[in-house]
Amino acid sequence: LEAIFKALGLSLKQATSIDPRRQGIPSTKGIIDL
Repeated sequence: LEAIFKALGLSLKQATSIDPRRQGIPSTKGIIDL
C-alpha cells in the first residue's frame, strides 16, 4: 500500500510540475481533466 501512495505522490508532483507550463496555474482541476 505504501508503494502505491508513493507512486501516486510522484505522479501528482510530475503533473503539478507540468501544469504551470501549460496553463500558468497549478490546479487540481487541470490534473483531474487530464
